[in-house]
Amino acid sequence: MSNFIPNSFQIPNAFVDEMMGDLSGNSVKCYLLIARKTTGWQKESDYISISQFKTVTKIKDKRTVSDVLQELEDYGLIKCDRKKGKITKFHLEKIAFLEKDKPVAKNVPSSKKCTQLQKPQPVAKNVPSVGAKNVPSSRYKKCTSTKDNINTLLNTNNIKRGKNDILDFCLDKNVDHFLAKEFIQYRKDKKAPLTLTALKRLNSQAEKARLPLSEVLGLIMERGWQGFNADWVKSSVTKNKINFDEVIECFNNIFDGRLDYMEKDDFAETQILNLLDLLERKNIDGFRAYFEFFSENASSYYFGENKNGWKANFSFLMKPETLFKTRRGEI
Repeated sequence: MSNFIPNSFQIPNAFVDEMMGDLSGNSVKCYLLIARKTTGWQKESDYISISQFKTVTKIKDKRTVSDVLQELEDYGLIKCDRKKGKITKFHLEKIAFLEKDKPVAKNVPSSKKCTQLQKPQPVAKNVPSVGAKNVPSSRYKKCTSTKDNINTLLNTNNIKRGKNDILDFCLDKNVDHFLAKEFIQYRKDKKAPLTLTALKRLNSQAEKARLPLSEVLGLIMERGWQGFNADWVKSSVTKNKINFDEVIECFNNIFDGRLDYMEKDDFAETQILNLLDLLERKNIDGFRAYFEFFSENASSYYFGENKNGWKANFSFLMKPETLFKTRRGEI
């Protein structure tokens, strides 16, 4: 495009030059959407729902979206402000890299690595030497790039220092040295190199799940994950404690003939898990008590005795609002 388009938005050069090749296609798409929603509107941040990511990027699975956002966050490209029950707020992080394309002054010899030998310069005769003795001659020496040497040294030092910080943090959290090195390599193979910030985030989630960091790192590698969220373990543990078939059978038995028959599906399982944490007894007895109380105390309106013939159903009873109103006697 030769002409500037007024409604276009900019992407950092460093993202294209340094990062894009290491990211998955889905990660690039999600990054572009976040850039469009934030800097594209001259905003520092914006709220973006998972459904928006799915719609715009054509990613079908919300778990894929979550993994992609975690990858971008681990790379330090975005910052996510998450609050339970609310849409996540996204910020673009500044990409800090060593400058590689500074303008070079004219008529100044290039500092790039030479492929030819320099010619010896003429030396004035009968001039007493004031230099140090036994200094090797610079004649016929290949010139090297000072800039390349500095960049290489800085990059090497940064990598070593970053790796040592990670290992020190793991040591403080009682993570075995070999497990830590194995996890660093695991993340490298996943094209999401581990940073100290990402490791601290994992430790925070491990503490929320009340698990040692070493167990979480092992769990991530065992299950092929890239990151970790305390809710994943919580949902897994909770799921093993409840029998979905029993809950639905209990509903059908108590409301037999009064409310529509319910059949199990994936959405019903999700509804059961979401309501389970709100029950006083987090098992089948908790659901049975709730269903029986609703059956005995709810107004006939909820059983079809109204102008429209509307009746409550399984999904209606699975709403937290319905549970709370039932407890307060408002139904």
